[in-house]
Amino acid sequence: MDILQEIDKDLHTVEDSRESGQDRLIALNNILQYMAGLQNTANYDTAVILALIDHLEKEVISEYIIGKLTQELREVLNIPLHHQKAVIVIGKNWAAQATKEYLKKSDFCIISEDKVDWMCADKYEVVFIICERNTVEEIYLQRKNCEQIVRLYIIYEIEFLRVPFLKKTFEAFEKGCEKGNVECLVTGLSYGRDGVHPDLMARPTLSVANSAQDLYNDFLYLKYACEKIESLQYVISAIAPYSLRYDESLATTKNNEELFYYTIFRDVHHNNMILSQVKEYECEKEKIEIFLGGGEYKDYSAWLYQEYVIYKGEKTLFDPHEVFMMENVCMDETDQIRKQFEKPYDKTLEENKQILQQYCDFINQKKLKLLFVVLPHSDFYRKYWKEDYYLELMDYLVLLKAEYQIEYLDLSHVKLPDHYFRDNSHLNRIGAIYVSEEINKWLEKS
Repeated sequence: MDILQEIDKDLHTVEDSRESGQDRLIALNNILQYMAGLQNTANYDTAVILALIDHLEKEVISEYIIGKLTQELREVLNIPLHHQKAVIVIGKNWAAQATKEYLKKSDFCIISEDKVDWMCADKYEVVFIICERNTVEEIYLQRKNCEQIVRLYIIYEIEFLRVPFLKKTFEAFEKGCEKGNVECLVTGLSYGRDGVHPDLMARPTLSVANSAQDLYNDFLYLKYACEKIESLQYVISAIAPYSLRYDESLATTKNNEELFYYTIFRDVHHNNMILSQVKEYECEKEKIEIFLGGGEYKDYSAWLYQEYVIYKGEKTLFDPHEVFMMENVCMDETDQIRKQFEKPYDKTLEENKQILQQYCDFINQKKLKLLFVVLPHSDFYRKYWKEDYYLELMDYLVLLKAEYQIEYLDLSHVKLPDHYFRDNSHLNRIGAIYVSEEINKWLEKS
């Protein structure tokens, strides 16, 4: 029997008028010993015990007062009722607060971590939910059965904390699907995110374009979207001059992004470096799902994310109203452009060609209409890019058009003023308005 069950048994003894006064006082003494081992015990908690002892030592006992005081003692000690699940939520951050609020609404018994005697933590047969990294309490739990410990921080760090803007795009997509009547989907990397604005499209549109998103994840998003959107008719795929040679899963700086995509698609592509983190994530997620029961994890996860958004406030990754100015350009920018086009990866090139073929096959199977778009870049950007990569891409798009009857729109060499861009390669809202006219011509004739 664990420590909370023992105290619960003692509380029942105190409440039971059929027990002898001596047995009830012995039970109270057991509770008092338990309280002596707790931390931060309030004076009121001790006062309740003393009041109970006073009444039990009287010649005439008021069972009404004993019952009410015992109920009060149960509440101040956080001893769960028989129908409740007991949990200790560890942490002082927003996640701990949000978790406590959610569990209170769901009738869980939340035992105050401030009062627990952590030297005896292994005697508590409850679930411990650890909400932040590097807590002292986690050290005490090392000898505890790991099935009773949920490291919540592992879950929320992967699902949204490390890459909040990817999560924001996904949540906007999910909400858009719930509203219905979606006809067009935008995929692609940041050029598509910044240059193809859903509200400027001639058809009801959602975008899943994200910073640094490669063709493989574009395709996964397309398949996911087709499961969610029955009304889908058009797909706009924003593609970069170097896209054929880019694999996000092989980029050593994109582990957090790949972990996020895993939470949606259950796929890591070539990134074997994150498999241990995936295993940890799945383990902790399974434990919290079992603890909450049924399908409640989905509601809890949504609650936790919304509380995070409230805590952090609404933030955007970029300002669509920024304006690129040549006088503010630094040498680092030329190096960044050159680095984007340093991709001598023939293996990736061949794989991405196959992915685009599969993409087009899927489009035709679903009877959708597809437009690849190569968006405009500033004169400064084109000055330092590698023309060979651009020509390689365009040659392949010509082949795809001939084989699959898809369309492409090449705007890469359209000379736009610098004030159409927010930086050297991404369009601002003005540039997006220009692009929307060109794309809408295709949407309206298709």
